[in-house]
Amino acid sequence: MANAGSTELTGRLRGSVLDLMVASADLEFSCCDTTDTGIPFRVPAGAGFTMVLPDRAAGGSLGLRLTVDGQSWLGSVLPAASSTRLRVAFEDGRWQASDAAGQPAIGVQIRLPVRREAPSTNDEELRAKLRALGYIR
Repeated sequence: MANAGSTELTGRLRGSVLDLMVASADLEFSCCDTTDTGIPFRVPAGAGFTMVLPDRAAGGSLGLRLTVDGQSWLGSVLPAASSTRLRVAFEDGRWQASDAAGQPAIGVQIRLPVRREAPSTNDEELRAKLRALGYIR
């Protein structure tokens, strides 16, 4: 989340796949809160930070509302979608969303990790893989 502008950027994350546990290495969370209706946040003018949400199972959606200078953008992110990036930027006096790379001057960039293959629950298959790797004989 970035705000190189002169007024505050506010927003709210909400949705069925939202885990209210939030982490960030960039701040002390004076800008974020967790409520039953989602995670409201604010990004003061000239500030930026990274918010990390724990990985959740596929399905559902993550809603996002952003407001700056009295203009709002409302959209959603589908964690199971093929696109792994969403960039929403306030540029030229209006909100614009794309899957382009690059941190916006004012806005949010959402990156979803590529889902890895689920571990095998078949013990024989797991043993065969471990044998092939030389871990067991």
